[in-house]
Order: sequence, then structure tokens, then C-alpha cells
Amino acid sequence: MQRKYDELYSNSLNGNNFYKLIDIIGSEENIRLAYRNIKTNKGE
Repeated sequence: MQRKYDELYSNSLNGNNFYKLIDIIGSEENIRLAYRNIKTNKGE
């Protein structure tokens, strides 16, 4: 997943537009990552 994020970031620096990101956003791996991040958030 990190590789995909890095690729998207790199492409965004070149001014590229992105479509159909819902497939990435809704992927089980991404949802689990978001859950872990929310769970460990200390509110700082």
C-alpha cells in the first residue's frame, strides 16, 4: 500500500489528475491502515 501512496504522491508533484481512487480508498488494506492510525492517535 505504501508503494501505491508513494506513486500517487510522485505523480501529484507532476500535476497529474487522478480518477477512480475509490478502489484504493475502499480497499480492505487501506481501511485496516486507517483503523490502526485512528486507534493509535493520541490527539496531540
